[in-house]
Amino acid sequence: MLAADLSSQVAVRRLAADLRARNSQLHVLINNAGIAPVRRSVTADGIESAFAVNYLVLFLLTILLLDEITTGAAARMVNVAGNLHRKATITI
Repeated sequence: MLAADLSSQVAVRRLAADLRARNSQLHVLINNAGIAPVRRSVTADGIESAFAVNYLVLFLLTILLLDEITTGAAARMVNVAGNLHRKATITI
């Protein structure tokens, strides 16, 4: 099992390197990570936390593993999203 702090691009790059070292091919990549912080926060990379974890990091991980994914026969990528946005309001 591998674990990483998905709010850190450095940690995600390390995770991708560890995965690449263990596997020459990936047949399935399921991106299922998300946070809904109560208060606005910023990652160590200076990016708003929810945007970083819910969107940017999943894209980064996919791009870093793209060679291993495309090498695999009939490989699939699945991106899972929640519906918490339905409860959000915008105050103007």
